[in-house]
Amino acid sequence: MLDNNRKERGSDMKRGILLVGFVLLLSACKQEPMIHISPDVQASIDKKAADRQGTANNSSADTSTSMAEISGEIDTSAWQKAPDGTQYDISHYAPNGINQLKEFETSEGTQLVYTDYTDNNRQLWQIRTLLPNGRANVSIYQLTKEGWQISWQALDSLDTTSHLDQVSHTHRIPYLMAPIQVGTMWQDSQGSRSTITNLYQSAKIGDATYEDVIEVTTFRSDQEVHTYYAKDQGLVMSSQKAINSGGENIALTLKSNQHQVSITQSINIAKPSNQMNPILTKGTGKLTWQTNQNPGKTFTELFRKEGWINASVEVKDIKIDSQIATVDFTPGVVAAMNQHTARETAVLPAIVQTIADYYGVSQVKLTVGGLILSPDTLPIPANGIWEVNPSWLGSNQ
Repeated sequence: MLDNNRKERGSDMKRGILLVGFVLLLSACKQEPMIHISPDVQASIDKKAADRQGTANNSSADTSTSMAEISGEIDTSAWQKAPDGTQYDISHYAPNGINQLKEFETSEGTQLVYTDYTDNNRQLWQIRTLLPNGRANVSIYQLTKEGWQISWQALDSLDTTSHLDQVSHTHRIPYLMAPIQVGTMWQDSQGSRSTITNLYQSAKIGDATYEDVIEVTTFRSDQEVHTYYAKDQGLVMSSQKAINSGGENIALTLKSNQHQVSITQSINIAKPSNQMNPILTKGTGKLTWQTNQNPGKTFTELFRKEGWINASVEVKDIKIDSQIATVDFTPGVVAAMNQHTARETAVLPAIVQTIADYYGVSQVKLTVGGLILSPDTLPIPANGIWEVNPSWLGSNQ
């Protein structure tokens, strides 16, 4: 089996990681990143990192800010406070937008935030946070009459599956609560107390000026945390300091905010080895997707890049049920596999092994238009369900 494509979900999905408003934990572990953004976006970010300048706005164009110092006190004296009694519309403070990529500077390095899936009818947003160490956390945010709350979480998860149907209706973690006016208070299950302490008509952070900014102050047992949210931008900065200490550290600052972009994630895959034993070897591939993209399209692009299928064949859909992954292809997939030099003898196991490892299952059902896939030479397993065979990778596991 290929290792570390994703962890067990189970109880980890419930473990919250607080900065405030659940800014996700940053790990100091240094390793080769497993997650990257697309080359054009990466080039843009690299340029911004070099000159550290730009402007922020509320349009769909790229926005960037120069990085505020990671340490030091926040000076809000020049920020324009909103008049007494001001109330902002909470719907303008979604954690992230469709096809929106936010880049934060943190004390550990760059942190990226991207929207995997949304459901406007249920007011759900599945947001991926890509950590500086190359791993990822996934949270589902829900807008209710009480405000923005976190309804589901998975830590250290690299898969891009939609989890919108797994939201909890009883276990919700407050993120930003209504009404958005000075004095609104809330408390989480860990005893942290949050209050909207200031509203600003405008606030300059670094080189960027944001409109309708909310300041939330959270007290924990040993820390005071200040978090800032801007209209149509979401989280833009967070700082923290120890209780009874004058020192304040800026832990997280929005550096760039790009719209209508895709994101690319590197994953472990199995590849035909071009030998009889073992028939597969370990490799890496790239999954590229946008918000609400069908996983079938995502894997179609991967399989085509690997030469396992051709341009006339697609993966229509991938579904997980009872620990079985079902991959449904369009007609012509067997002929396409046999165009590869390794033919279906190795290509089909490569597909099964890659899907099984990515989704954390041991069985993969292959279908064509809903009917059991029938290879030319390999025997069809019962019900078309393929079991991962350890001999495929042999000592390469």
